[in-house]
Amino acid sequence: YSGNHTQPNVRHIGEMPAENQKFYKNFDVWSGEHGFFVDFDLDDPPAKSVNEFRIVLVGGSGAQGWGGRTNEEMFYRFLEKRLNERLSVKTSLRYRVINMAMAGSITYQNFISLNQWAHRLEPDLIISWSGGNDIFVPAITGSDAYLNYYGVVAAIGPFPPSEQSHLLRWLDANFPGIAAFTSAKSLLVLIGLAQNVPSARRLYLAREEYIKSKNFKGKDPLFEIALPTYVNSLKSIKRDFSGIPMIVMFQAIDWRQAYPYMELEYGQFTKSAETLLKGYVNDEWFFINFHEIWNREDLFKEAELYYGLHLPSFLQEKVANQVIELVPKKYWDKRSNQVR
Repeated sequence: YSGNHTQPNVRHIGEMPAENQKFYKNFDVWSGEHGFFVDFDLDDPPAKSVNEFRIVLVGGSGAQGWGGRTNEEMFYRFLEKRLNERLSVKTSLRYRVINMAMAGSITYQNFISLNQWAHRLEPDLIISWSGGNDIFVPAITGSDAYLNYYGVVAAIGPFPPSEQSHLLRWLDANFPGIAAFTSAKSLLVLIGLAQNVPSARRLYLAREEYIKSKNFKGKDPLFEIALPTYVNSLKSIKRDFSGIPMIVMFQAIDWRQAYPYMELEYGQFTKSAETLLKGYVNDEWFFINFHEIWNREDLFKEAELYYGLHLPSFLQEKVANQVIELVPKKYWDKRSNQVR
């Protein structure tokens, strides 16, 4: 799915590496089926009741909830609780948020996982809390490949003779049977994995024309790679889920910590994405630009880690409350005119 995603049915208790250690030392986080934070079998999900309103959440680690002390103190749980507390009496609905966000993933990977598992969930609403990985990953990889793609390619091998090490070429020339019919060559590739990754990256960039000239000046990662990939991924989700209403929440990014990966053009990126998405399939789109909101309210100083993307529990709750306040109530209700 991602090459480095959260493993299924794992529980972590204690300190969490690279998380909000200022706030917590006693994390208690668990994963469910396929590494998603769900408490049921995604391959055989529970039947949907008549009065149930299902919201499927996608995105990366921020959406998944990393930074929250426990699963109960993550955005998806807070959103579910607050919706049931505030709106259930008015709408006669029972709200359920199904967390299909995945750490490290870009929206194209969310699109794949939704098609794999979410159709049988019969969602009434899809929320994409995204933007961070969609711009960070192209900036780091220089392409539309996911974060660990080149490592996977390097591990699979082998490369063309011109890209192989002297040892692999010697093995091909002198022991063709061993190279062709045993795992010796694959083992040597794995042993030299670190040396093979640059070759895998160079071959992919050249083949997909991300390298424009001999000086390796490539495509602009933000507007030539990230923007079309992000927009087309969200359009694909909208198309394949029959026009189900979508809320797109642009993640807030703290430039003081994101430098040098990103520049301030992220504001232009979010505006361009919204313009390109509006009206696609139908008008059932709602956009929340948390980057603008958090900058305006200077909330980054409370997050302090991971560019504002991994939030401690109290900020996970704050985002959930903000979403309910900002999104019109019609999006939280089943309407007869909703496209199916």
